[in-house]
Amino acid sequence: MTLKAEAPWHWARLSGEVGSKACDGKVSPLPGATVTLRRGRDSWTATTDAQGRYRLWLPDGLLKQEVQVSADGHRTASFDVRLLPHTQVRRDATLPRTDC
Repeated sequence: MTLKAEAPWHWARLSGEVGSKACDGKVSPLPGATVTLRRGRDSWTATTDAQGRYRLWLPDGLLKQEVQVSADGHRTASFDVRLLPHTQVRRDATLPRTDC
């Protein structure tokens, strides 16, 4: 059996890739990184896959919202995003290693 589910029309998709920046400047995919979007008291979290990719389906929000990206052994990064109804927003992040 196959189940196909679609997000409500007023939701938005936030996706991207997270990379690890080594001391020599080389960037590689960062699996297991945490991507968290906070909106007031609510928050949504995704973990990157083996290729460093993440995807979140979220209710739209007209105001900018903060997204934090973190992983063990790396500096945390953050950025703002505005998720309008029925949109797809891609944001990539590169986290420098803390031992550099």
